[in-house]
Amino acid sequence: MEAMGFIAFVTSPKGQKIILDYVSKGARFFYPDAVPSAIAGSI
Repeated sequence: MEAMGFIAFVTSPKGQKIILDYVSKGARFFYPDAVPSAIAGSI
């Protein structure tokens, strides 16, 4: 069940926002797309 909880989190709007906000040395490595409404207009 832990895996299902992790999947639920990373595909949630909060998890997608964390993924969107991750930047290292000015570069974005990950682009969230599990919940398009969570990132619309944010990139």
